[in-house]
Amino acid sequence: FPTRRSSDLHPSALQSHPNHHFLISIPSPSNPFYTDIIEGASRAASSEGCHLFVDYVRITPENLRISLEAIASLYAGMIVLEQLSDDLLLRIRSRLPLVQCSNYSSSLPQISSVSIDDEDAAYTITQYILSHGCRDIAFLAASPESAFFQKRLRGLKMRKRKCRLRFIFFSKFRKLCNYINKFLLNE
Repeated sequence: FPTRRSSDLHPSALQSHPNHHFLISIPSPSNPFYTDIIEGASRAASSEGCHLFVDYVRITPENLRISLEAIASLYAGMIVLEQLSDDLLLRIRSRLPLVQCSNYSSSLPQISSVSIDDEDAAYTITQYILSHGCRDIAFLAASPESAFFQKRLRGLKMRKRKCRLRFIFFSKFRKLCNYINKFLLNE
């Protein structure tokens, strides 16, 4: 993608056109879904003549206290790909435009947010699978305690009477991929 890590640039390179630079903060490069988000954000920024800079850092109250003024002086806006506390979101939003690409917080309607309706998504996919004659559904998840799992489970339960569910839990994404390749795809 036409993105660069913000740590690779000297601050003077950004100051020439600060209104055209946006920061996307990612807690870890290991999440495979971030690639599509970065690609889409990069295309959108480029189409408007802007530049997207990627920074792999987990935002904490400590590092935000130290870096928020610098971020606000270098970037025209920020995209955050992690769930942050209301306090941290408000602190960032007080200094620059912000979009949180994670869970929507109904307590902060002033914070722009992009998220997935996990419950509706699970319901829709279950309905689709059932409409194609499948009745045995395996539900793969990392943890039964996660908020994502609970929301998806509610969506599945809306259609549960018409199918048999089998739950398979994985603590690591790599284990999940190996399982899918070995047992479900017979590779």
